[in-house]
Amino acid sequence: MVPFFLQLALILLCSVFAFIVMMRKHRKYWPNRGIPSPTPQLISGNFGSLYGDYPSMFQLRDWTRQYGKQYGVQYGWRNALVISDPAMVHELLVTKFEYFHARNLSPIFGNLDTNKWISMFLARGGRWKRLRTIANPAFSVANLKKCMCLIDDSVKNAINFLEKARNKVEAFNIHRYFVEMSFDVIARVALGQRESRQFETEMAHLAIESTQKYNNTPFDYIGFAFPWFGIHFLEPFISWSGVLRKDPLFILKKQLIDELTARKKQRESGEQQQQRAQVDFIDLFLETEQNEQQQQQTEQCQNEGEAMLSKTALQRVEKRCTLEEITTQLLLFLLAGFDTSANTLSLVCHALALHAEVQAKVQEEIDSVCFDEDPTYEQLSQLKYTEAVVKETLRLLPIATNVLNRTCCQTTTLGDITVEKGTAVVCDILSLHHDKTVWGEDADEFRPERWLEAGGHQLPPFYAFGGGPRICIGMRFAMIEEKLALIRMLRKYSIVQTADTEKELTFSGQSVITPKSVTVGLKLRDEERHGTFE
Repeated sequence: MVPFFLQLALILLCSVFAFIVMMRKHRKYWPNRGIPSPTPQLISGNFGSLYGDYPSMFQLRDWTRQYGKQYGVQYGWRNALVISDPAMVHELLVTKFEYFHARNLSPIFGNLDTNKWISMFLARGGRWKRLRTIANPAFSVANLKKCMCLIDDSVKNAINFLEKARNKVEAFNIHRYFVEMSFDVIARVALGQRESRQFETEMAHLAIESTQKYNNTPFDYIGFAFPWFGIHFLEPFISWSGVLRKDPLFILKKQLIDELTARKKQRESGEQQQQRAQVDFIDLFLETEQNEQQQQQTEQCQNEGEAMLSKTALQRVEKRCTLEEITTQLLLFLLAGFDTSANTLSLVCHALALHAEVQAKVQEEIDSVCFDEDPTYEQLSQLKYTEAVVKETLRLLPIATNVLNRTCCQTTTLGDITVEKGTAVVCDILSLHHDKTVWGEDADEFRPERWLEAGGHQLPPFYAFGGGPRICIGMRFAMIEEKLALIRMLRKYSIVQTADTEKELTFSGQSVITPKSVTVGLKLRDEERHGTFE
């Protein structure tokens, strides 16, 4: 009889051997299909190179230069095809959306169909369609017009803080002011914060920490290396321990739950919120809260539509939210709504400081179009050159490209490549936006005029806000905020380059890249005109 400990040792040895054989076979997945690939590590694949201090947007660009417009990488056990060919990107996001309606997400989010704490950004299939449909009215033109006065008030307060900074020093990091302003905007519009509270709350800093950590933690590393463990063990542990670990995301989440609970009690007791002239996103979403029977019906549809988007199933579902979904929707708007706008405005200011001739054209357009003290929605829509400057900035540095990925829900093809179910597809938008065969020989140059020269002709593919049915729902909201900020700033100041202004910006973050510092000066336009500024 073989001793028990020898049997156990033999079983462990065979298990380790089988695991190594499986991993070695897995590493050859892309080479066996004739698709180039950077060499993956045994367990983590290429995950170590795609996350960490170096933004994955730049790592993908580096690999595209080395391997071409289609190559393979591995997120632990998950195979991912990286593409920057415009036809394949369009096919992925638009033409074959029903095959690629799910995002490529970390396993630590758990089961996307049964986890109660899933937002529109994370959801797939019927659940995504339901949440997207519910959220659409919040970003309608009619509602955006109602929001403009709140946005503009926060912008005016930000200008006051900029004036104080300008009076103290010649040059300063303007990014921190846009962070406070953008968070203030979304807190007022989405959460019903009554007054501007810039530099008065720690919530903005918690939100920054949350976005910086998204898909960039040891939990994500372990989850991709061991997906089953990530889904079934890490997800509940992270949810349970979030507040104990002082995770900024869970602290924000708890504050949102408290606000929602209080607001819900107000509504149930029949209290009318007449004090608040503005209807915020909390009000809009609480109108859609489900009862228990509706929730069971929704869960049934999500199971039916797990693999493919089922139109029949979607038609049967009453478009309502659970309280958990409302919380995560608000958290999504809070995080996505401030970080991208703050970063975009910072990059635009940096570009204008380096290109004074472009800034002069923007100021001329603002002076001629926005003649009212308070700009109107219609006037904002006429700022074509200003919008071109924002788009050109995001073309050169698309700050949120790491979220432009999908998971194949049913085996199909992209171009002439077979993509198996469960395979991720990642778009290298930075390379596409700099592709000289697409944008011309001046693709690397900052030239906003390219957006106006097209006339009635179709512009090259631009994916700074995503693409297809999952395009950024807050795109128009963001553009309103950014235009109002530029109007208020450039009416009063010119943004100037100083000795401390960075020639090349450095970035941190993964899902959204954030400039570490954007140092500029502000010169009063009256001083500029009269030559009194030295």
